[in-house]
Amino acid sequence: MPALVVTAIVLWPVALGAALVDRMHVPSTLAGSLVYAAASRVCHQRPDRSYASGGVGWPVCTRCTGIYAGAAVGALLAAGARRRRAVDLRKLRGLVVATVAVAGVAWFVEWVDLVAVTASWRTVSAVPAGAAVAAAVVIMAWPAAGRGESIG
Repeated sequence: MPALVVTAIVLWPVALGAALVDRMHVPSTLAGSLVYAAASRVCHQRPDRSYASGGVGWPVCTRCTGIYAGAAVGALLAAGARRRRAVDLRKLRGLVVATVAVAGVAWFVEWVDLVAVTASWRTVSAVPAGAAVAAAVVIMAWPAAGRGESIG
């Protein structure tokens, strides 16, 4: 099960990239269109908040790009850490809360228009939250004996 979770988390940004490349070619395929449609269920895909390559908008906005890129890295790091040591769930929970709070503050600063926010800022501010949440998901997919609940 954990390997399936890691694979799914890593393959989603790969599918997003493949769909972008697919859409750059006319006509695009059904598979590429399905990825864009699936991405539209979780992302607003606003052109003014999305990267574009070759005149084609990415399937997700800049913030979602950061979340998914971070998630792939976090999932892979968690899978690697699992082999070396147990994980303290309290520390992991704190990491998730802290990184999501940072992403929330970044969103709020933009929402109340305190500062001009760039696409890169949106992406970078979302990477840690994506990584922490994905790492937590991967770790929670492990059998309970491997999570190290009692290890500090």
